[in-house]
Amino acid sequence: QALDPTQLMGGAVNLSDHLMLACILGGTILGAGLGLVVRSNATTGGTDIIAMILNRYLHIPFSRGVLLADSCVVLAGLVVIGFGIGTQDGEAEGWLLSLYSLICIFVSSRVIDYVIDGASYDKLLFIIGNTHSEPLRQYIINDMERGGTYIKSSGMYSNDDKEMIFLVVSRREVAQVQRKIREIDPTLFLVITDAYDTFGEGFKPLPEKDAMLND
Repeated sequence: QALDPTQLMGGAVNLSDHLMLACILGGTILGAGLGLVVRSNATTGGTDIIAMILNRYLHIPFSRGVLLADSCVVLAGLVVIGFGIGTQDGEAEGWLLSLYSLICIFVSSRVIDYVIDGASYDKLLFIIGNTHSEPLRQYIINDMERGGTYIKSSGMYSNDDKEMIFLVVSRREVAQVQRKIREIDPTLFLVITDAYDTFGEGFKPLPEKDAMLND
């Protein structure tokens, strides 16, 4: 009992009358646990094995594979309930519980995404200008200790030659780049988008051959 977390809340928590809250909490705990297991390249021995097979051979994201596998189980239960097997005439609670189960499965799949991939994506920056900006280049290389790529481009309307910097930075470094651009040349055109995964020097190493990928 000393290790029972419910004792901190005055005893066992009964959520039987709060099914939506139970779905959210249960899905969150389930997704967090399953995500940690998968990140360790292990399995719980349940439907996550099916999700791993779908990921390896059909390249379906692991979280989506869990959603598909568990949803098929619930939908099969709905078919049984639809034929009235194991339910009394006019009893709708079986249907409702199955639908709540789908909500729980969806929540758990989102949490699995969060645990496997993380919530903080790197940022992909495109900095476009008419001329080469040496101060910006020096700032990126020396102050930020980042690398980038110059891409020759041209304006669609003006057809003028332009120079574009392709740059990947962390989320917290975006504001630094914005301030420096405002200081050096406010006319530069800046596009910021999410970099879903970044591998290489300064970022994450490439995953092992048998690592579980969620993309």
